Amino acid sequence: MFEIENSSKDSIIESFDRIAKDLILHRAISVNGYQFSFIDIEFYYHHENHPDGYTLKHDRPKGELEIHRFGIDLSLGKTGEDGYGGVLICGLYDRSSKKPIPKPQVIRELYNQIKMGENKLELVEIKPLWNDVFKSKRQNLGDPGNEKNRQDYAKSLYKFFVKDEEILKNYKGKEAILRSSELREEEIEKLIKYKIKK
Repeated sequence: MFEIENSSKDSIIESFDRIAKDLILHRAISVNGYQFSFIDIEFYYHHENHPDGYTLKHDRPKGELEIHRFGIDLSLGKTGEDGYGGVLICGLYDRSSKKPIPKPQVIRELYNQIKMGENKLELVEIKPLWNDVFKSKRQNLGDPGNEKNRQDYAKSLYKFFVKDEEILKNYKGKEAILRSSELREEEIEKLIKYKIKK
């Protein structure tokens, strides 16, 4: 499921779309049976056909969790392979308490479900809670290393967010996400019930 079609930049972006929709609409992280759905993710991937300078080098094989200074990723491949990068988990949804978990709390909430002894951490298929996702620009990007990368990748729509008004209602940073999204003003207003300034 984490395979990236590397033949061109377009095919890589299509892979992001496929993986994002599968994760947000059909998958959850299960920690000892406690499930968290994906609601807010960002893609960072480096390949000769997609030299995204914002991508951190990774040491984990595809599909494994990688904790780093900016949060936690699902690995898209490790450094030294054909392409490397990760899916940064910016927001989860606690399926038990029915509450969104924003990025600062993601690692803590996952860790809180771990107990002494044996643990079971897996990516599971779940019944969808939502029907659609939308794309936006990645938030709080650092320095990509060069101006070309800044121009080519800073404005890329590599953030994927669940298209759901209940989740967006109190989600921290929603206006910045919506303002830099692919959504039209009317769609945004329908989702959050008011107009935001561009």
